Amino acid sequence: MDIKAPYGYQEIIPLTKTHRVALPDTRKPPPAFRGLNALPARKPKELAQSAVLAQIYAHIMSLADVGRLLDRRAVSNRATAAKTR
Repeated sequence: MDIKAPYGYQEIIPLTKTHRVALPDTRKPPPAFRGLNALPARKPKELAQSAVLAQIYAHIMSLADVGRLLDRRAVSNRATAAKTR
């Protein structure tokens, strides 16, 4: 079985009855993200004043709609394919 770990997480191995599992501390980010720092307190305000924050939000919202748009396109393609048969 080939299981790939999500980005930022360590290797995944299938568990057996002999394994012991230690649950990670939920307050700690995965190792790949521990080097990232939080934005300084003044930075969000600067981003909002320069209109960059609005662009970031718009981009994030558009990413949320991608799945819905792809589903609509798949349904449309199936309908077109059914008509051409």
